[in-house]
Amino acid sequence: MGRLKYLNRKLKLRTQFLLFFILSAFLAAFLSIILLLIFIFLFHDLKQVNEIKDYVKFNAENALDQNYEKNLKSIVPDDFDYWLFTTDDNIPYGSTPKTMPSEVSHIIQNRPTKEVNIVTDENYIISYIPLHNKNIDGGFILKYKNTLFLNSNFINSVINKTSYRAFFNLFIFFPILILCPFIIVFIFSLLFAKGINKPLKELISASEKIKQGRLDFSINVSYNNEIGQVLSSFENMRKTLQDSLKKQWTMEEQRKDMIHSLTHNIKTPITIINGHLELINGYEQNLTNKQKKESMDTIVHNADRIRIMINQLNEIWDLERSNFSLYTQDMSLDKFTRKINDNFLQICSRKNITFKIIASFQKEDTFCFDPIRMNEVLENIISNSIKFTKSGEIKFEIKKEEAGLFLKVSDTGNGFNEKELEYIFNKNYKGDKGVKSTNSSGLGLYICDLIVGKHNGTIKAFNNNTGGASIEIFLPPSLQNKTKIQSN
Repeated sequence: MGRLKYLNRKLKLRTQFLLFFILSAFLAAFLSIILLLIFIFLFHDLKQVNEIKDYVKFNAENALDQNYEKNLKSIVPDDFDYWLFTTDDNIPYGSTPKTMPSEVSHIIQNRPTKEVNIVTDENYIISYIPLHNKNIDGGFILKYKNTLFLNSNFINSVINKTSYRAFFNLFIFFPILILCPFIIVFIFSLLFAKGINKPLKELISASEKIKQGRLDFSINVSYNNEIGQVLSSFENMRKTLQDSLKKQWTMEEQRKDMIHSLTHNIKTPITIINGHLELINGYEQNLTNKQKKESMDTIVHNADRIRIMINQLNEIWDLERSNFSLYTQDMSLDKFTRKINDNFLQICSRKNITFKIIASFQKEDTFCFDPIRMNEVLENIISNSIKFTKSGEIKFEIKKEEAGLFLKVSDTGNGFNEKELEYIFNKNYKGDKGVKSTNSSGLGLYICDLIVGKHNGTIKAFNNNTGGASIEIFLPPSLQNKTKIQSN
């Protein structure tokens, strides 16, 4: 059974079928031959007895000929006794004519008209065959050892009505030739079906579990055939579905956290807006134009903070979608760099910060990326550097190499502490000291990480030699020569 189990798991179904067919044919032939030999051996004595009786019946007219006696003697085994007697109780010949058993004398006296079989006390059978024709009027008596099947009424009845050959063919030969292959094929079919039925039951069970929403199970994929391919595909589907549901559950939890965090962050600007609106609309307050303008500026500023937070939340939901698309193009690196310079040179100058760009590429060089999204990334990073650099320098480095495009923003601010470096790209992280909490949702660098990831790139943060912060981005050339990619 262990070998059959191995075959069911390792061989292809077609090979299994051919192998089972060959094995069943071989075993059926082998078993049929063995059974026929056994039954031939078991019915050997019965065959001999009926051959003798047939010879006697069909050659009764020549019963007194010497050739008849000679032939009869040749076909009667040595352990058989026989006698031929005539009407006057004369015994022309026999195996032991002078030592005839008393049962034989009794049969001769009664002269039955039909064949008679008598079992003696010594477990012998005495068969009497009446002989009546123009040459002889008497009978033939045969004495032989009673063995299996010799004294069966049913067998003897069938043989008397037909013949020994007809009986053997009808009840032994043909049943063996028909039943043996049928039984062997039936057994092998069950074994073959079992090898298929077991994994099918496992698939049905797995389907029911998935239908019930259960994915915490595994499927046996040890089958190295077509069934194994189906099981493996089903198991991969289960794992993918499980991972997808886990990811979906994680994203739902993260969205809940984001909404909760956004709700908490929005409370402050809404409270400020409400306070200033009440101040402006107060009937008992006599506000100067300057005070009203300051209140309106505060309202506009906090409303803008709310707009930015909501926009960031919508952007994250968009970026986290599996079917989110980047709109990439072969962008001129010189043009892209000049735009970054135009955006931040004046802002840094007003804050007494030196903004420096170090470019390592040819003027005509291009690189394939989404310029709008990457501009958003750099604006976010450089804006953070401006926010936390009171004075000094902010340096933007851009370098094109064969390996890809390297972007780096460094400042001379206070840099990151160890915890910030570990969680800085997480959602809603605002730093240990809470410096960002009043003006930031904590989603900016998380958005940067998502956008760079959609480009199949990497982003990392570290402290530079001056003690300030550095953020480095690498974009691989995998998006080159594409106008649009579909993110996975």
